[in-house]
Amino acid sequence: MDQEYKFDAFISYRHVKPDTAIVEKIQQYIEDYVVPKELRKQDEAKPFRIFRDTVELTTKDLNTSLEEALDQSNYLIVVCSKRTPESPWCQQEVVYFSQHHPTSHIIPVLVEGEPSDSFPEALRELKTVKKQEDETESVVSIELLAADVRPDAIKNAQFVGYETLEQTDDPKLAELTKQSLKRLKTQEIHRIVATMLGVNYGDLKQRQKERQLKRLVTIGSLIGSLLLFFGAAMTYLYLESVRNEREAKAQTALVILQQASDAIEQGDRTYALKLGEVAMASVTDSMPQFSEIKARYHTVLNNGLLTLPFTPESILKTKSQYASYAVAEDDSVIYTPSEKREIVVWDTRSGGIKETIAIPSPAVSISLEKGTDQLFCAIQSGGVLVIDLKTKEYQVLVEESSGAINEIRVSDSGNHLFALQGQQRLLVYRTSDAQVVADQLNDLMNRIQSISINPETDDFVITKMDNSRILYSSQDGKKLETIQPVKEDGLGSYVAGQFSEDGRYFVYVADGKLVRYDVESGERSEEDIPNISMIKLTKDGEKVFYSNYSSNVYQINLETGETVSFSNVNRDVQKIALSRDETILAIKYSDGTLGHVDLSSLGDSTYISVDVQDFIDENLVQGSFEFTPNDNFLLTNGEDASIRLTQVSGGLDYTTLSGKVIAQSANKSFILLEKEDGHALYNLNTESEISVDPLSVAGEVNFLFQSVALSNDGGKLAVADTSAHTVAVYDVKTGQEMTTLVLADNPSGTMVSMLRFSSDDSAVFASFGRGTFQRLPIVVGDTKFTFQGPDSEIKFFRLSDDERMAAISYFDGTFEIVSLPEGEIIYEGDGELVDLEARKQAVTRATILDGQEIYRIGQDLKPNYVGVNEYSGGVQLTSFYTSEVSPNHRMMLTPIDGRKQILQDLETGQAIWQFQTKELSSASAFFDPTGEKVFLSNGDQETLTVKIADYDTLVKRSETKIKSRLLTDVEKRQLGLSQ
Repeated sequence: MDQEYKFDAFISYRHVKPDTAIVEKIQQYIEDYVVPKELRKQDEAKPFRIFRDTVELTTKDLNTSLEEALDQSNYLIVVCSKRTPESPWCQQEVVYFSQHHPTSHIIPVLVEGEPSDSFPEALRELKTVKKQEDETESVVSIELLAADVRPDAIKNAQFVGYETLEQTDDPKLAELTKQSLKRLKTQEIHRIVATMLGVNYGDLKQRQKERQLKRLVTIGSLIGSLLLFFGAAMTYLYLESVRNEREAKAQTALVILQQASDAIEQGDRTYALKLGEVAMASVTDSMPQFSEIKARYHTVLNNGLLTLPFTPESILKTKSQYASYAVAEDDSVIYTPSEKREIVVWDTRSGGIKETIAIPSPAVSISLEKGTDQLFCAIQSGGVLVIDLKTKEYQVLVEESSGAINEIRVSDSGNHLFALQGQQRLLVYRTSDAQVVADQLNDLMNRIQSISINPETDDFVITKMDNSRILYSSQDGKKLETIQPVKEDGLGSYVAGQFSEDGRYFVYVADGKLVRYDVESGERSEEDIPNISMIKLTKDGEKVFYSNYSSNVYQINLETGETVSFSNVNRDVQKIALSRDETILAIKYSDGTLGHVDLSSLGDSTYISVDVQDFIDENLVQGSFEFTPNDNFLLTNGEDASIRLTQVSGGLDYTTLSGKVIAQSANKSFILLEKEDGHALYNLNTESEISVDPLSVAGEVNFLFQSVALSNDGGKLAVADTSAHTVAVYDVKTGQEMTTLVLADNPSGTMVSMLRFSSDDSAVFASFGRGTFQRLPIVVGDTKFTFQGPDSEIKFFRLSDDERMAAISYFDGTFEIVSLPEGEIIYEGDGELVDLEARKQAVTRATILDGQEIYRIGQDLKPNYVGVNEYSGGVQLTSFYTSEVSPNHRMMLTPIDGRKQILQDLETGQAIWQFQTKELSSASAFFDPTGEKVFLSNGDQETLTVKIADYDTLVKRSETKIKSRLLTDVEKRQLGLSQ
């Protein structure tokens, strides 16, 4: 049986003129084409359906929506002009289609040039296996015949090309387009349709002529009928056009939302929110796939707004070849050079361009004078400008004749400008009159490695390749002191020295030592620390943070010699940064992760474990790594001059509970927290906490290997022993043992996988051994029963509200629904059954998680596909982690590894939020009784309480955040919003 396709053809093309106009007409003519009855097959009476992507992709790879459209299309129409081979997406569309369809189903349409220079490479190099007369096989090239819509004028060798006509707005472009469209309508559309029908082009065109003749002959007799049915026909055509338009807009929205998700993965959340806004601008609830579109936008909103501290926020794509920037003291804007003759002013809140400032030549390096509105700017043509940021006017401080300058820095006082010409010459200008007060010219073989400026006096230290460090006067450039003489080995010269804030101390690295030089007295103090690779000095000059090619960062007190170690195993330190208020230490590791430490809560600790989370691309950490002046962002940049802003505070509204959740009652009203100094019972309804010690009698309990359960009144704790023979029940407040419940025989000795109290707390349900599920009464005379399942370990179980049914999921990837207490198997299948709704021993609804796919079964016990968790990349059924469904059965929390939780909408199957913990943990997560809050373990001694934000609230937050974020012309062209 032939495969059923959703679309008859997919059109691949460049979003340029005249290709776009021709494509629009191809779609229209094909969808309006009436196939002669004699040439129809039984299933070809229906109208043609064409897929046309109206948005130019911004990524280099096809997204899932386009791959699905290609899979669901019978033919591929490739519109070819001289700019088509330049498109990686046209190339990939041809490659992908040819891998899944016959090459005879590819239809080229030639708009300009010849096949040799207008066909994508994949189209020119199509090959097939041909059987020879001697039965041998050989690979031969395929030459596809193209529909040709080229006017005669452009076949002339003197034709300048459509690209030139478009760039110069030449009126010839419109006239030639008109000629192509005429040729398409009268001739080539029949050739395209004939290929799609698998019939002869001549037969089809002749039949169309006969059909047109018959129509003219009978038009007089039909005119009355046409008038009668005209209203109905026009209504149908209008509704059909509306439907097609809605479907096209829906597909466009999905494509843009995928780009938004990609932007989040890349760390550009503000751009992702803007893309989401663009995608939803033309979406209405009457569109097909509206629920999916809304859910995907909900995902973008959640992951773009609800973020933990130190989450990548924006990428400022400066497009400059110079990695220079200046940040306003309030962190509101960032100034960068541009590829054009302008300074770009970026809004840090939205990640967009706020304005530009015109200058006579592209900027090379910029520096902002502290406490003023003066921006110093070295320009490409030579010289230095001073820009008044209020008036946007500039003055020439250093003339162009002074030579090319590659880097400038203005001192904190604003009195001096330091300008580097290569790494050989340093010029120091007095900003008041632009006079050169110091001119240091160095040997080519002994270049300048770094310059350190005293923030109090503007005197400066030059460190050279020979490891010498010499202090010079900012007044006349004369040598004041040789802080460090020349060393033969030169070790340590690449670590820039640093002054204390008051300018008294200068700290540097030399000869395997950390040295502090007292500028006032000339005294030195040294610490023997080999292989130091980086340092950060506190403002008072008393403490230094350093690393020495290891996974640790150290803090040493230069007054007392005391040290603190900040450690994260198996990660090499690449860069460190200290916040301006000196309360946060940030660490960039070589594996792309980011660590951060709250220095305000160190106490007397000498060893600190660093919180680590995923961070950024490697190419964005080759340059700066520092906090912005007001500590709102961590800023990084790289060789491509792009700037990454990482938000220090995060956008997630949450509260913190001290301790880790080790148990939650079945009614979700209570949680038991394990703290460093004991345990606490937390009431989720009243949000109150009391200290308890449920294990004072039970002794040591390993919560990683021993199952526990909390009663619904919060008063009892059930603890299984490691050998799975008994379950002890304790009074939570007193720690006294209340009773011991004896489990059924367990020859395998397999541990108890799960415990749960009954709704009235009169019994405990337990799963253990090889498929054993048991109800153990606490109250004498209550029902006790045992269900023996297959010879496979139970991972977890779920109970219906009336506890008359149980859904048991096994580690072998299967589940069973069982009636209680009879033990009759009602339904069994593959996957995990994570949520069970039943009434009177009849299933009303159940949710199944099978790998990446989500299913629901209803009263008919037939699985219905809900969706796939594309965002998480799948759930590992073999892991110990289990999914948690909200009390209202609408949301599901799914752990995907030891650090991430995915929140899914069970109505659409869409993953709408991803939460990532600080470190590997048990990844436990719980809903509160309302289903409006989640409790997430965030490390070993912290639990976050997060309110799930509703869709409308997130939309308003996004609108406020990106209000000033405008799309650039490049971004608009990439989205197909401008020519």
